[in-house]
Amino acid sequence: MASRYAGTAFHDVGGVRRVRFMIEARALEEPWQVGFGAEGNEALADTVKNGVGGTAGFRPHELLEAAFATCVTMTARMALAECAASEGAGEGAGEGAAQQTGAGVRVRVWLERGEAETRFRYAVELPPGLERYREEVERRVERSPVRTTLSRSLHFDRVPPSEVERGRVGM
Repeated sequence: MASRYAGTAFHDVGGVRRVRFMIEARALEEPWQVGFGAEGNEALADTVKNGVGGTAGFRPHELLEAAFATCVTMTARMALAECAASEGAGEGAGEGAAQQTGAGVRVRVWLERGEAETRFRYAVELPPGLERYREEVERRVERSPVRTTLSRSLHFDRVPPSEVERGRVGM
């Protein structure tokens, strides 16, 4: 099935790399439901406000938690794969392929929204056979791409639809 969302399209304009869309979101018929997608992947967001709406999809703040949790999980798995390979586990030194790539990694994230700050709290659970790599995994997680992005000062710039259509959204 073809995606209803534009996804990401990069192109150069005057030597500057530009992007058309990263994520596109569209209001659906049900109150507060939003479909969103990029690059052929689609999902649903939903919420309840004053007794209206539903729970058919993720709530917006859960999507922030999911962005961080999935990035931490991927970062941990990549670190574990590299650690196992450096020890020669990639050559069949005892652990299965699923263990070598951290298939059992579990990350839990919860967002605490305060008046003056927002805090992401998280826990990384490693399979028992991979605990020996925890220090390296935690070191890598501290530099994970989404954590790095969310740790910076954030700015929100409204872009007129006409600029988006002409591909004038800079990276």
